Amino acid sequence: MPTMTFDRTLLGEPFAGTSGEHVGLEVEAGLVDPETGHSIPYEGPNGTGSIITALAGDATAAGEDASVVAEDGCPLAVDFGSGDRFSLEMGGALEYSSAVHGNVAEAVVHTGHRLRQAARVAHTKGAAILSGGFLPFTPTIDIPWVPKRRLGIMREHFLSTGEDSTLIDASMGLTLSTQVTLDYSDDDLGEKVRAITLASPIVAGMFVNSPLSHGTFDGVLSQRMRAIRHTDPDRFGVLPFAVEREPDIDDFVTWALSRPMIFREHGDSYIPAPGGTFDELLTDGFGDGSSPAMSDWNCHLDQIWPQVRVRGTLEIRICDGPFWPHIGSVPAFWAGLLYHAPSRRAAIDLLDGLTLDDLEAATGQVSRDGLKAQAGGRPVAGLCRALLGLSETGLTTRIREGSEAPGTQRLLAPLWDVVRSGRTQAERGLGRWRGEFGESPAAYVRAHRVR
Repeated sequence: MPTMTFDRTLLGEPFAGTSGEHVGLEVEAGLVDPETGHSIPYEGPNGTGSIITALAGDATAAGEDASVVAEDGCPLAVDFGSGDRFSLEMGGALEYSSAVHGNVAEAVVHTGHRLRQAARVAHTKGAAILSGGFLPFTPTIDIPWVPKRRLGIMREHFLSTGEDSTLIDASMGLTLSTQVTLDYSDDDLGEKVRAITLASPIVAGMFVNSPLSHGTFDGVLSQRMRAIRHTDPDRFGVLPFAVEREPDIDDFVTWALSRPMIFREHGDSYIPAPGGTFDELLTDGFGDGSSPAMSDWNCHLDQIWPQVRVRGTLEIRICDGPFWPHIGSVPAFWAGLLYHAPSRRAAIDLLDGLTLDDLEAATGQVSRDGLKAQAGGRPVAGLCRALLGLSETGLTTRIREGSEAPGTQRLLAPLWDVVRSGRTQAERGLGRWRGEFGESPAAYVRAHRVR
């Protein structure tokens, strides 16, 4: 029997919260050919690997501290001394992860600066940075997979779940989102997580923005949400223990222990983990005479992607990426709803009574129908309007108290436009695609690239 290398009482440590009310952003965007809209390859003098190297060089030339992160000599990320990072996603998209900021406006302004910086560098390589919720023109069979050591293990694992292989590859290689990270304390963790859990499948209706796949529309307004829903339900989706009550750290530990581990670190690389849950691995070991260490637990937690992920911050993952001018609507909405206690409690009261089945069904309906979906028999459109009002109340209160910059509530304007008109960004985008753009990928990229 293997000997455990750490005490189970330490399992809750990665979930410990931090003080403050900071805001962080993660924005995923495509690196595409401006004419075809196809994702560009990793290799070559103008590939995504070279763009990573050029980003570091551009920052260094401007006097910034920046360093390239590589695997096996392949550039995969740029770390800035400020705490910002650009990295390549599995399918070659560019992810920007911001340092934490003191309020929404700071995070949005700084993110805009970084994305324009990246767009300028990409332009020198003949590439465009494309905003939105999905790469709409890249064929699934042509996804330019990035040379990450764990990629093959992850694809093999997801394909072994029996789900649609095309949707699994789309989930890994074509989806784009804008995610916000917020703080929590031991006292408000449960309330915040329950509010996010109940609201996320509904709020997604305001953000659906990925109707095209391979340049066509098949009736689904969020290709991104559909692809993710069909990728390993053991680690994606609604947190079941946060639906009917406020969870605590023990709930997160118990749930994570019950998930299978995909891979583990082995020297400088990764190897597949044996079958079974992490709890079983703690008891039985890895089968090679070794047992999980704390580093394996942290690695395992990185392999779980529910709609809200708790790892020292709240990482809210539900939203399709908005188009470039509207990225700030994501942090503005969630900060207004969650950093104002009366608003988040009112959100819980509004949605109390929804069941796990209701939320899972709503996630599927919203991916297809947007605001026309229902949640537990209630129209998503009306619930979104109510939640948006609560968020605006929270933001305006925080502005009055000096916690947010004056005018921050204006970042919610695109969402008000959606709920008042009943037309999502996906539906508006389809109209432009069929009309103004003449179904031209080049016209689509011109309209939605970062500038």
